[in-house]
Amino acid sequence: MPLDPFELTLEQYGYWQRARTLWLGPNETPLPLMELVRDIGRISHELGLPRNRRAFIPHMTLARKVNRLTPREPPRPLHWPVNEFVLVESVLGGRHSRYSILEHFD
Repeated sequence: MPLDPFELTLEQYGYWQRARTLWLGPNETPLPLMELVRDIGRISHELGLPRNRRAFIPHMTLARKVNRLTPREPPRPLHWPVNEFVLVESVLGGRHSRYSILEHFD
């Protein structure tokens, strides 16, 4: 699956209350990333995989199992060049989670 390189700027904090997860994300999602998400959804549907009903929110997890934090200042923007993506298997467990890269795409 081809990917046009782009930059993802992570510049705002977010918090998922139910999962008690603090994360860093962009103010706007770059068009190439939205196109990639759309293409992956289409291919998954063609393969008969169930659709994910949740909205896609690009993010970097900063901490899990935390009470809501109110940062005093906005984060310094993190500029992340994207020229590949990976398929990751995540196994969430008690004290530790395990992430394994299954495949690279560029």
